[in-house]
Amino acid sequence: MAVVTGYGPAGAAPVHVTDRCAGCGACLLTCPERAIRPRGGTLLVRPDLCTGCGECIEVCPVDAIAGTGTLAGSDSAGDLNSLFGGPC
Repeated sequence: MAVVTGYGPAGAAPVHVTDRCAGCGACLLTCPERAIRPRGGTLLVRPDLCTGCGECIEVCPVDAIAGTGTLAGSDSAGDLNSLFGGPC
């Protein structure tokens, strides 16, 4: 499978897929927003639909999907709860 692109109508998506993609389709079936779509022999991550939930990252059996920035539910300053032992 060709490299999945993470660019589209709204710019960069919160996730991208590397050339390690085996084309199994697990991400397609898992994405709650249907943001990952087949297109011309590759997969397209639609940034206008991708919420950055990270479910595709978790389900990928070959670790081919990575976050490009802050995913939904993460703290942009890092995981403060783990640093300070719990919520503020």
